[in-house]
Amino acid sequence: MKPIGWPRYMLEKPLKGGGIGYFWNPQKRDIDAGFTLHREALGPDYSQAVARANMLNAQLDAWREGRGAEHVPEAQPGYGTMGWLFDRYRRSRPYQRKVGNRARYGYERAMRLIEDTRTKDGRTVAVLPLTSISTRAVDRIYERLQEGPKKKEGRYTEANYAINIARRAWKVVHRLHPDVVPTFNLWIGVEREGEKKAKPAATRPEAYALAGALKATSRTWAPPR
Repeated sequence: MKPIGWPRYMLEKPLKGGGIGYFWNPQKRDIDAGFTLHREALGPDYSQAVARANMLNAQLDAWREGRGAEHVPEAQPGYGTMGWLFDRYRRSRPYQRKVGNRARYGYERAMRLIEDTRTKDGRTVAVLPLTSISTRAVDRIYERLQEGPKKKEGRYTEANYAINIARRAWKVVHRLHPDVVPTFNLWIGVEREGEKKAKPAATRPEAYALAGALKATSRTWAPPR
């Protein structure tokens, strides 16, 4: 027996990696009649799945009453996720105006790397609701970005670049959708690993040799007349 408050058309199924996943599965007759929102994975978090299923059910009820009523953005699959944020950034004026065609390949690759990163439960970062992502999760994403196929130094560059793009995207889309994107930018403050190696300090003999050379040069140098 399902608990009180269980949303209509919400199903639960065991996941391959363990645990339970939730799904929203509307009736076939509604889809055949023209309802455009189909089956959707709601993730493993029960409270988030219930909230999402209730939103989808509200959209279904509105469609049934109006048969063709305009869809609200919140009911679209993926709304408010990391994938949605990147998609909204791609379509934003700052991206369209300030990111040139030559640079877009790098931007797109960086966003895809983050979107395709797998979480412990097998989902990709793209489907994670923004409100469910923590700073610790972002740190883990950064660690996984460094485990790519490139050599070690190349991975640092690629991972750091991706963090920069995510930070920029979060800032831009928060301004456009402050009610959806949290104020705190999770991608700021990531402790990143640099590629530049610190130059080793000179040894004492090397320092003495340099001082002697400079002293000798000052003795032989005379100002031009």
